[in-house]
Amino acid sequence: MHYGGEALGATVVPASGGNTDFQLQLLEDLGADAICSTPSFVMLLGERAVDQGLRDRLSVRVGVLGAEPWSEGMRAKIEGIWGKGFSALDIYGLSEVMGPGVAQESPEAVGALSVFDDHFYPEIVDPSSGERVPDGEFGELVLTTLTKEAQPVLRYRTKDITRIIPEPGSDGRTFTRIARLTGRADDMLIIRGVNVYPREIETVLLDDPDVGGQYAIIIDRREAMVELRVRAELSDQDTEGSTVISRLNKQLLQRIRVRVTVELLPPGGMPRQETGKAKRVYEQTDDHDPLDS
Repeated sequence: MHYGGEALGATVVPASGGNTDFQLQLLEDLGADAICSTPSFVMLLGERAVDQGLRDRLSVRVGVLGAEPWSEGMRAKIEGIWGKGFSALDIYGLSEVMGPGVAQESPEAVGALSVFDDHFYPEIVDPSSGERVPDGEFGELVLTTLTKEAQPVLRYRTKDITRIIPEPGSDGRTFTRIARLTGRADDMLIIRGVNVYPREIETVLLDDPDVGGQYAIIIDRREAMVELRVRAELSDQDTEGSTVISRLNKQLLQRIRVRVTVELLPPGGMPRQETGKAKRVYEQTDDHDPLDS
């Protein structure tokens, strides 16, 4: 990412993660136009910028965001909190291949990622059988590197779930296009015999205008029958929580076919994570709250 930005003529400042006040100071002092981070961290920076009255003094207009699966609802929350025409773009990569830069959305064609197939050959296979599936069907992404030296990768199974989109994008690019990731094959939760992807839960939560951008999924194993709980924040202090809970309970049941207990906290009530990938799924095996650090 660093040297790719420099090759385009950009000044790149490697600021790492954490220390949000310092990061905001850098963005303001340097007049940064773009930020590359995880979606959860750019959401946190946006919240802090609003709290400190800094947002309108920042010139950031695009976020290149990856390392975590994130939904269209999360995109809307991020773009809403940054305002001023901010564009949140998805980038995909994995350490075994090259890190970020295997595929990315373009500003003119969000919703699908262009795989840079002059360097990577993508295939989609059935996660169980390993057999290729037709274009348009969801399965596991498999990658072969075409130009990587010293450590090439042949038909590497990523465990990431997506599909090849056969239709061309509106941006005129001719790369192979894949759908945004729905999750990972090994992220799938089995709740009372039903397969559940955390991304499906995020989609329901963050598509709701009364729910903020922070949430956690709790697998409660204290009883013989596993229960699923979801904890999230309201987006506004004055919102009536019981109405939102009732709505989310119905929508989650329709989406994932499992009853979910929804818990809503006031804005700012969820813990924030300043470094690393956001942890969204927790297990509870005793009466200690797994989110209580």
